[in-house]
Amino acid sequence: MQNINPSQKNKEWLRKLDFLREEYQYFIDKLNYLSSQSLDDRLNKIIFQFRSRLNFNLEKINKIKMDLNNQNSPDQVSEVLIDYPVFKKEFKSLLDALQAQAA
Repeated sequence: MQNINPSQKNKEWLRKLDFLREEYQYFIDKLNYLSSQSLDDRLNKIIFQFRSRLNFNLEKINKIKMDLNNQNSPDQVSEVLIDYPVFKKEFKSLLDALQAQAA
């Protein structure tokens, strides 16, 4: 079995976290734009709630990155990585609903 030194593992986690941060920021930017276009109060409320959850995860990512940069072993890396596919699926569903509303 291959041993990976902690600094190498931290670099790998940092790379993954950078990707997640960019994805979440894209989701938030897109939702900000779409909410400004949407007239449906129900969808705007859903957008607001989802955007709040994304912002919360961005804060977690920033804290984890700080821990990694300080050579601490973060507890929440796997949690944040596992959450991503769920957020991506919810984002796509929300986009589909907004596009259906626009049609």
